[in-house]
Amino acid sequence: MGPFSISFRSNNSKLKDIRLAIFLGLSGLVFIYLFSLILFLILAALTGEIIHTNTSVMLLGSLGLGLGLFTLSFLYLYLTKTPLTFIDLHFPTKSDIFYVFSGLGVLFLAIFSAAIIFSYIGAETATHSIESVATSNPKTLLYFIPISLLLIGPSEELLYRNIIQKLLYNSFSPKISIIISSIIF
Repeated sequence: MGPFSISFRSNNSKLKDIRLAIFLGLSGLVFIYLFSLILFLILAALTGEIIHTNTSVMLLGSLGLGLGLFTLSFLYLYLTKTPLTFIDLHFPTKSDIFYVFSGLGVLFLAIFSAAIIFSYIGAETATHSIESVATSNPKTLLYFIPISLLLIGPSEELLYRNIIQKLLYNSFSPKISIIISSIIF
């Protein structure tokens, strides 16, 4: 009977951690929506009109995404009394910088190769809404690039990799935690 109750508690703990991870992931969507809505309302109040252009909607949505996920992450850390030292943050080493630029090089090479192959076989690629906005007004990239680098990427990494993934380490191996947090993402 002892091993059964230990196994039961272990499974209950795993289920609790998965539920909390899913809750945080879904809360991220709610926070993104709320922050985007707040930004739209603020801009509408300041300009006296409702903004409905693709560029404005995408920019405010991107800002809402970054601000919403950062807020949720720090709210979670505050409510669970988790110190900021929990966050894996350090200055990049030469090795880190090498991996970043090597990875970017490989990524660009793969994209370039895929584009050549697609054009050779006549396959059409899907377009992203940012592509159409950037084509019509290239100056918008001056807004999207810093928002992506300074808000979106770090806020997603903070919530999904630093908080949710580490939460799952309590009950699962690192590989399984990475898979579950990626699915939640």
